[in-house]
Amino acid sequence: MEELQGKEKKQKAEAGEYRERVAAEREEHRKEGMYWGAMKVCEKLDTEEEAEKQGKAIQSDPKEVNVLWRNLALQRQQRDKDRVLRKGALDSLSSRWNDDEADADDKVAMGTEVEEFEDEQDTELEEFNALPVGERLEKLVAYLRVTYHYCFWCKYRYADESMEGCPGLTEEEHD
Repeated sequence: MEELQGKEKKQKAEAGEYRERVAAEREEHRKEGMYWGAMKVCEKLDTEEEAEKQGKAIQSDPKEVNVLWRNLALQRQQRDKDRVLRKGALDSLSSRWNDDEADADDKVAMGTEVEEFEDEQDTELEEFNALPVGERLEKLVAYLRVTYHYCFWCKYRYADESMEGCPGLTEEEHD
Protein backbone atom coordinates (compact mmCIF):
# COMPACT_ATOMS: atom_id res chain seq x y z
CA MET A 1 0.00 0.00 0.00
CA GLU A 2 2.76 2.43 0.97
CA GLU A 3 4.64 1.47 -2.15
CA LEU A 4 1.58 2.34 -4.26
CA GLN A 5 1.20 5.72 -2.53
CA GLY A 6 4.89 6.42 -3.08
CA LYS A 7 4.53 5.73 -6.80
CA GLU A 8 1.47 8.01 -7.01
CA LYS A 9 3.33 10.85 -5.28
CA LYS A 10 6.29 10.39 -7.59
CA GLN A 11 4.03 10.48 -10.68
CA LYS A 12 2.27 13.62 -9.42
CA ALA A 13 5.62 15.27 -8.72
CA GLU A 14 6.90 14.34 -12.17
CA ALA A 15 3.70 15.65 -13.78
CA GLY A 16 4.04 18.91 -11.84
CA GLU A 17 7.69 19.26 -12.82
CA TYR A 18 6.78 18.57 -16.44
CA ARG A 19 4.09 21.28 -16.42
CA GLU A 20 6.51 23.76 -14.86
CA ARG A 21 9.20 22.93 -17.40
CA VAL A 22 6.78 23.25 -20.33
CA ALA A 23 5.48 26.57 -18.97
CA ALA A 24 9.05 27.85 -18.56
CA GLU A 25 9.93 26.77 -22.12
CA ARG A 26 6.79 28.44 -23.45
CA GLU A 27 7.65 31.68 -21.61
CA GLU A 28 11.23 31.54 -22.91
CA HIS A 29 9.92 31.07 -26.46
CA ARG A 30 7.53 34.01 -26.02
CA LYS A 31 10.36 36.24 -24.76
CA GLU A 32 12.53 35.14 -27.69
CA GLY A 33 9.80 36.26 -30.09
CA MET A 34 9.51 39.62 -28.34
CA TYR A 35 13.31 39.95 -28.42
CA TRP A 36 13.35 39.50 -32.22
CA GLY A 37 10.51 42.01 -32.56
CA ALA A 38 12.39 44.52 -30.42
CA MET A 39 15.52 44.01 -32.55
CA LYS A 40 13.53 44.89 -35.67
CA VAL A 41 12.23 48.09 -34.07
CA CYS A 42 15.73 48.98 -32.88
CA GLU A 43 17.23 48.35 -36.31
CA LYS A 44 14.57 50.48 -37.97
CA LEU A 45 15.07 53.41 -35.60
CA ASP A 46 18.88 53.17 -35.69
CA THR A 47 19.04 53.01 -39.50
CA GLU A 48 16.54 55.87 -39.88
CA GLU A 49 18.63 57.96 -37.49
CA GLU A 50 21.84 57.11 -39.37
CA ALA A 51 20.20 57.84 -42.73
CA GLU A 52 19.10 61.27 -41.47
CA LYS A 53 22.65 62.04 -40.33
CA GLN A 54 24.30 60.77 -43.51
CA GLY A 55 21.54 61.76 -45.93
CA LYS A 56 21.21 58.24 -47.31
CA ALA A 57 20.47 54.70 -46.24
CA ILE A 58 23.50 52.75 -45.08
CA GLN A 59 24.18 49.05 -45.47
CA SER A 60 26.79 48.18 -42.87
CA ASP A 61 28.92 45.22 -42.06
CA PRO A 62 27.05 43.36 -39.30
CA LYS A 63 30.01 43.78 -36.96
CA GLU A 64 29.66 47.55 -37.26
CA VAL A 65 26.02 47.68 -36.18
CA ASN A 66 24.71 47.95 -32.64
CA VAL A 67 25.19 44.68 -30.75
CA LEU A 68 21.57 44.93 -29.59
CA TRP A 69 20.31 44.08 -33.10
CA ARG A 70 23.43 42.51 -34.64
CA ASN A 71 21.80 39.04 -34.55
CA LEU A 72 19.19 40.35 -36.98
CA ALA A 73 21.85 41.71 -39.35
CA LEU A 74 23.80 38.45 -39.19
CA GLN A 75 20.65 36.43 -39.85
CA ARG A 76 19.93 38.58 -42.91
CA GLN A 77 23.53 38.20 -44.11
CA GLN A 78 23.33 34.41 -43.68
CA ARG A 79 20.03 34.28 -45.57
CA ASP A 80 21.60 36.28 -48.43
CA LYS A 81 24.64 34.01 -48.42
CA ASP A 82 22.43 30.92 -48.58
CA ARG A 83 20.42 32.44 -51.44
CA VAL A 84 23.62 33.17 -53.41
CA LEU A 85 24.92 29.65 -52.75
CA ARG A 86 21.63 28.09 -53.90
CA LYS A 87 21.59 30.23 -57.02
CA GLY A 88 25.21 29.33 -57.69
CA ALA A 89 24.45 25.64 -57.30
CA LEU A 90 21.49 25.87 -59.67
CA ASP A 91 23.47 27.86 -62.22
CA SER A 92 26.40 25.46 -62.09
CA LEU A 93 24.04 22.60 -62.89
CA SER A 94 22.87 24.31 -66.03
CA SER A 95 25.56 25.34 -68.46
CA ARG A 96 23.16 27.47 -70.47
CA TRP A 97 25.41 30.50 -70.60
CA ASN A 98 29.12 30.95 -70.15
CA ASP A 99 30.69 34.37 -70.65
CA ASP A 100 34.46 34.18 -70.86
CA GLU A 101 34.73 37.97 -70.87
CA ALA A 102 32.89 38.48 -67.55
CA ASP A 103 35.11 39.79 -64.77
CA ALA A 104 34.88 38.71 -61.11
CA ASP A 105 32.31 41.41 -60.20
CA ASP A 106 30.10 40.39 -63.13
CA LYS A 107 30.23 36.76 -62.07
CA VAL A 108 29.26 37.63 -58.48
CA ALA A 109 26.44 39.89 -59.71
CA MET A 110 25.07 37.18 -61.98
CA GLY A 111 25.40 34.56 -59.25
CA THR A 112 27.79 32.40 -61.23
CA GLU A 113 30.52 32.86 -58.66
CA VAL A 114 30.04 33.00 -54.91
CA GLU A 115 31.57 35.88 -53.01
CA GLU A 116 33.38 34.77 -49.88
CA PHE A 117 31.82 35.92 -46.62
CA GLU A 118 34.01 36.35 -43.59
CA ASP A 119 33.25 34.28 -40.51
CA GLU A 120 35.26 36.00 -37.79
CA GLN A 121 34.85 35.81 -34.05
CA ASP A 122 32.56 38.45 -32.58
CA THR A 123 33.27 38.33 -28.86
CA GLU A 124 30.99 41.27 -28.10
CA LEU A 125 28.04 39.46 -29.70
CA GLU A 126 28.97 36.16 -28.05
CA GLU A 127 28.96 37.83 -24.63
CA PHE A 128 25.61 39.48 -25.36
CA ASN A 129 24.08 36.20 -26.59
CA ALA A 130 25.32 34.45 -23.44
CA LEU A 131 22.86 36.56 -21.43
CA PRO A 132 19.41 35.09 -20.79
CA VAL A 133 16.86 36.17 -23.41
CA GLY A 134 14.90 38.13 -20.79
CA GLU A 135 17.96 40.22 -19.95
CA ARG A 136 18.73 40.86 -23.63
CA LEU A 137 15.13 42.00 -24.11
CA GLU A 138 15.40 44.32 -21.08
CA LYS A 139 18.57 45.90 -22.50
CA LEU A 140 16.88 46.45 -25.86
CA VAL A 141 13.76 47.96 -24.27
CA ALA A 142 15.90 50.26 -22.10
CA TYR A 143 17.95 51.37 -25.12
CA LEU A 144 14.80 52.17 -27.10
CA ARG A 145 13.39 54.19 -24.19
CA VAL A 146 16.56 56.19 -23.54
CA THR A 147 17.68 56.74 -27.12
CA TYR A 148 14.39 57.17 -28.98
CA HIS A 149 11.75 57.70 -26.26
CA TYR A 150 10.10 54.59 -27.67
CA CYS A 151 8.13 52.22 -25.46
CA PHE A 152 8.26 48.71 -26.85
CA TRP A 153 5.25 47.69 -24.76
CA CYS A 154 3.08 50.66 -25.84
CA LYS A 155 4.45 50.43 -29.41
CA TYR A 156 4.67 54.21 -29.40
CA ARG A 157 7.41 56.80 -29.85
CA TYR A 158 6.92 59.65 -27.41
CA ALA A 159 7.80 63.28 -28.08
CA ASP A 160 10.18 63.65 -25.14
CA GLU A 161 11.95 61.74 -22.37
CA SER A 162 9.08 62.16 -19.90
CA MET A 163 7.13 59.63 -21.99
CA GLU A 164 3.91 60.94 -20.49
CA GLY A 165 1.16 58.34 -20.69
CA CYS A 166 3.44 55.30 -20.58
CA PRO A 167 2.63 53.16 -17.52
CA GLY A 168 6.21 51.98 -16.93
CA LEU A 169 9.30 50.07 -17.92
CA THR A 170 8.06 46.49 -17.84
CA GLU A 171 5.50 44.41 -19.67
CA GLU A 172 3.67 43.72 -16.40
CA GLU A 173 3.11 47.45 -15.87
CA HIS A 174 1.39 47.57 -19.26
CA ASP A 175 -1.16 44.82 -18.50
